[in-house]
Amino acid sequence: MHRLTALSLNHPVWIGLALLAATSFFAAGLARIETAVGYRAFLGEEHPALRALDRLADTFGAGYGMAAVWRCGPSEACDDVFDASSLLMAEVVADELRERAPFVRVDGPASSPLWSLDGSAPRLLYPPEATDRSAVASFRALALENRWWVGQIVSADASAGALLMQLRDATSRTSEDAVRFAREALAPFEAKGFEFALIGGPVEFVVAGRELADATGRMIPVMIALTGVVLILVAGRALPALLALVVIGIAVIATLGLLGWSNWPQNSLSQALPPLVLVIGVCDVIHLLTAYASELPENATREVRTESLVRAAARVSRACVLTSLTTAVGFASFSIGELESLGRFGWAAAWGVMVALVLTFSLLPMLVVYLPAHRARPPVANRRLVGSLRYLGNPSSRRAKGALIAAGILSAAAYFGWLRLEVEASFEDLYGEKSQVVRWVERARALRQPETLEIVLHVPAGTDASDDVVRAAIEEVEALAELDGLSRPLALGRALGADGRLLRELQRLAPTLVRLYYDGDRAFRVSLQADKLDQGALRSLLGEVETMLTENLAEYTPEVTGTLPTVAAMIDAIRATQLSSFTLALVVVVISIGVFFGSCRLALVSLVPTLLPVLWTLGAMGWFGVALDVGSAMVAAVILGLAVDDTIHVLSVVQREQARGATARRALATSIDEVGRALITTSVALIAGFGALALSPWNAVASFGAVAAVAIAAALAANLWLLPALLRAWEDRPFRGVRVSR
Repeated sequence: MHRLTALSLNHPVWIGLALLAATSFFAAGLARIETAVGYRAFLGEEHPALRALDRLADTFGAGYGMAAVWRCGPSEACDDVFDASSLLMAEVVADELRERAPFVRVDGPASSPLWSLDGSAPRLLYPPEATDRSAVASFRALALENRWWVGQIVSADASAGALLMQLRDATSRTSEDAVRFAREALAPFEAKGFEFALIGGPVEFVVAGRELADATGRMIPVMIALTGVVLILVAGRALPALLALVVIGIAVIATLGLLGWSNWPQNSLSQALPPLVLVIGVCDVIHLLTAYASELPENATREVRTESLVRAAARVSRACVLTSLTTAVGFASFSIGELESLGRFGWAAAWGVMVALVLTFSLLPMLVVYLPAHRARPPVANRRLVGSLRYLGNPSSRRAKGALIAAGILSAAAYFGWLRLEVEASFEDLYGEKSQVVRWVERARALRQPETLEIVLHVPAGTDASDDVVRAAIEEVEALAELDGLSRPLALGRALGADGRLLRELQRLAPTLVRLYYDGDRAFRVSLQADKLDQGALRSLLGEVETMLTENLAEYTPEVTGTLPTVAAMIDAIRATQLSSFTLALVVVVISIGVFFGSCRLALVSLVPTLLPVLWTLGAMGWFGVALDVGSAMVAAVILGLAVDDTIHVLSVVQREQARGATARRALATSIDEVGRALITTSVALIAGFGALALSPWNAVASFGAVAAVAIAAALAANLWLLPALLRAWEDRPFRGVRVSR
């Protein structure tokens, strides 16, 4: 990289034009970025859970829905769901939405038929005119006794009603259009006092995704300001800090441009790319500026400044390349999992880190070299800070042993805390209690649950679809509603038997409605409402369902789908990706460090201050009862790549000084003296940047930021306190390939 710096300084015009062309290319990609929401945006088109959801929609004409729930009462716009004002609203909205492309069916209390399977023949009754109060009262009495209405379209006391909307598919565009059209249709009635709660998968992804985008947009200026303050502390002047922010800003453009040119849509995960690249990319900038300031004499001419930049780059570039590679590996390791969106996020973040590295050693020197020496040199370092760093960098034998013993005790306590760590997250924990999505779900629970569990039974060959045994199988599935988290089943079990007459008559009277639960051949659908569950309860519930279906109804080839198992698939994919990515990142980091330093022992030494901060952080979470959720579960692989950066910078100077003939103690003291200030500054920048994420209203993002900030602080402590003690304890054992002078 120092050769790139020399090339950039010697040929600034050509390098500048090349960088301008590259920046323009990636900036053009920004216009190609599309936004994606929904399950496909996270799982990818080919995920088994989505293929099952698609088969449900293809077989029964719909399988992916949302609902608009409103309440009536003394302080509401209506006293009863069957009030004229309520029915008129439901009729107008339903008629408008039926004309919109995303919807294949809209049901509500003013337009959906009331049908019953009791007796020898099905009965079908449509709602009367809202102004005919006598007919409405009679219809109301029947509706409140009908299982197809109560708990679905209207609550048992008629205090809450719902418009049920079935979407044609689960694509991102359909979800976005459906939510937009629904809100537009409801807006005039909201102005009249109606308050609606939208629930369902499309609503959750679209609305929560917008909330995250807005929150990220608010956080980016905060992160830029915090990063700028840290850079000013390093450079001592505002202008170098501004130039550094420009450089990292171009890296952010290149990162987002990659999304556009790769046709990777932006989703809730990729919203975090700009702040991540900003915070992580500035670390190499800090190391280069710190080294440059120490090399730069007073009143230096431009030629001297050029030479100082090249020397500074030569001093830190080797370590910066490895630290950027380990960080990029930590992100890229996400790609080995089955979650397509997380893999793309990992590759984009890795790309952004490497682009920031290249720009740090090319564009930044081209800009900084034009600054007079007095604008590039920072103020004299605080004497207390220098003294503290030298004290840490030259531990006595007794202090080294004490530090190792203390680290061992702390690690043992962290281990037991890690055993207490709970890997759970509720719906409210994910989005935050202030989220519109969470508030809507709470308001709608008076009538409907937000998720669905869909079970498809395929009638075995040789069995008539209307046979009583098929009815018994469907009713056995309906009995799953007794499990915690499930309720209000809907199916056509009661239409079976009687030689199929009921089913045929029902198909004649309401063919589109029957199609939702019977494909007309050999497939039946049982739909159950499901509540939002934490990860443990969700896994337990789906396990019970799978066990019952496997043991009792295997001959019907049951297929479990719906939003509930799709959400479970997302969570499982994230968990599996984190485990595999951490393992891969650890192996690659160890091998890279071993090759970089040419010493297996040094590679093993580097693992101590790299892994222990992760253990300490997870242990503290366990002791303080902080659960590991979807957001904080992503920390391990990322922190592994970041924590090892400080270790690499310390050990690279130690190795260099030992190769020059310095004693182990002297090499260690020189290392801390040379890079200690930069380590503190980069750690402060990372802590400030990730700490800003902790302000996000999304709890998953906030927990990721908070846990990452704590882990980075722990990594800094390990490198300034534990690593010197560890090297001091091993000073009589020279590292292979490094000449140690006693």
